[in-house]
Amino acid sequence: MLFVDDELGVLHALERVFRAEAVEVYTATSASAALALLDVHDVRVVVSDHQLGDTLGIALLARIHVRCPDAALLLLTGDAGVADARTALDAAGISRLLHKPWCDTELRQAVRDALDAQRSCA
Repeated sequence: MLFVDDELGVLHALERVFRAEAVEVYTATSASAALALLDVHDVRVVVSDHQLGDTLGIALLARIHVRCPDAALLLLTGDAGVADARTALDAAGISRLLHKPWCDTELRQAVRDALDAQRSCA
């Protein structure tokens, strides 16, 4: 699983949420770092913030969707207006929109659902 956010505090919080889960967690603070991680790790779920410093999360996830079409892509955002951009989300292959601040239980369930959906397609 890969989390992408330009704020280290957010990434540390996300790592804590998944510390007890049986998944490998990778983090990146930029789109370029996220793409570099995908070169060396098999990532099945990517959760990206929408407002990254170097790009928008939708744009990053669209690139990842082309590169890794089987990965589950989730967008994490504090921007309420993003929900109105459903066409852009669909085009980027984003399966779920999550809001900041997140609820740990809901976030864990969204990731589990994404992993379960992948397993059923394999």
